[in-house]
Amino acid sequence: MTTYKTEVTIWSAIGNTPITKRNGAYCDELLNFTMDCDTPASAIEFVTNIIKNTEHASSGYFNLIDYPNQNTKNRFISI
Repeated sequence: MTTYKTEVTIWSAIGNTPITKRNGAYCDELLNFTMDCDTPASAIEFVTNIIKNTEHASSGYFNLIDYPNQNTKNRFISI
């Protein structure tokens, strides 16, 4: 099975800044890492689970860097 290098970023909710403690309409980047995924569906599932299991997290993004379908290779996810 082919896997693709996948960039993942997870953010806190706007106004919730547990790392920087900034006031106002800001969010914090909580996680930023690269992993391997085989399909956009598996990346969606993984990022959704990471958001649900990371304190203060409310949204995320993934990009399967070399995935051949440019319409499905990246997505923002909010829960």
